[in-house]
Amino acid sequence: MNRQTAYESCRHTLQQREAALLSSIAELSAGAEGKSTAGDKHETAQAMAQLEQEKLAQQLTLIRNQLIQLERFHATASGDAVTAGHLIDTNKGFIYLTVPLGKVKAEGQEVMVISPQSPLGVKLLGQKAGAKVGMNGMEFEIRKLL
Repeated sequence: MNRQTAYESCRHTLQQREAALLSSIAELSAGAEGKSTAGDKHETAQAMAQLEQEKLAQQLTLIRNQLIQLERFHATASGDAVTAGHLIDTNKGFIYLTVPLGKVKAEGQEVMVISPQSPLGVKLLGQKAGAKVGMNGMEFEIRKLL
């Protein structure tokens, strides 16, 4: 496992989510255009569809911002102390400190993808190989920074 592989898996996951949102927005738009204009039911349905489109647009903006942040963190991670963008090999598995995606598969292995602002991310920042960090009764030992 290396950082490039984890990065590619995260980017792919975000791109899939972006494509799904774009598809949903297109379906809502097509459905709204094809409805008749008869009565209150139509106006209510149209208003609900508009609210759903706005919600999806906000999610799309979030995904696009995460893609930008993922790229920025990937390009800047370096050194022997944990910074945003590092892939961390721990005794509990791999942790990728970038955007909050949860568990992602890379090379057949699970990688926990968390934000540097998450409680565990904050504790990991600045640590070096060999350091131990406790969180929720679990101890994470940093084996290697990738």
